[in-house]
Amino acid sequence: MNMTIVRSALLATIICSICYGQSIINYVISDSERDNIVQKVNIAIDNAEKEILGSPSPKPDDGPSGPHPDPEKCICGGTGKIVQGDGHVTKCPFHPIELILKKMEEGKNE
Repeated sequence: MNMTIVRSALLATIICSICYGQSIINYVISDSERDNIVQKVNIAIDNAEKEILGSPSPKPDDGPSGPHPDPEKCICGGTGKIVQGDGHVTKCPFHPIELILKKMEEGKNE
């Protein structure tokens, strides 16, 4: 016999055995037992969140989260420069330094 045929037959037998075994396992556990397991897992997850976070839900960050038209709510703080997480600086779309300087000059001329 060709070894490829033997290997293919053996592989097919293994796959069928695994599928049959999985179907038996699904019928061994009753619905109430499965629901009980799911409930215990959910309780364990809730307890872990409380232990790690100190409360079931994280507290929102009150700081600015991004660019905003209001300089006090903007992540740049009105400077026109946003410092990114890796340290590089980008221009703020709402408060570019050129616009700030222009407004300052207009204020002096009035």
